[in-house]
Amino acid sequence: MKLKSDIRILNKRAKFEYIILDRYTAGIVLYGTEIKPGAMGKPVPGYGIDLVDPEGNPVADGVTGQIVIRTTPATCGVYLGYYRNQEATDNVWHDGMYHTGDVAWRDEDGYYWYVGRADDVIKSSGYRIGPF
Repeated sequence: MKLKSDIRILNKRAKFEYIILDRYTAGIVLYGTEIKPGAMGKPVPGYGIDLVDPEGNPVADGVTGQIVIRTTPATCGVYLGYYRNQEATDNVWHDGMYHTGDVAWRDEDGYYWYVGRADDVIKSSGYRIGPF
């Protein structure tokens, strides 16, 4: 699909919590950027997308980590919290980051490669599905 001359959408992966950034890494390929089949793409510039270990430290290229959005300063397009559920909000918003729950690794060219979920839970048709 081609929306503008400078953006090509290869695939789309959306998350409700940051609907404006629904392609935070997945599928946006800036004009002239190499396409790597199977990769999520590169982070959208200016949004503080990173990969961190369980302690919140950035990981090196080739190392699996959780995808986070750094929220200091505030990032336009990222939700502020779960409606009437402070505990759920606190579980994902801490240490100046929004923890997406998505796990990936980054190659030497800056492309992200999806591995899975930190919590092994997905939503399908509004239902939370887990391995057990």
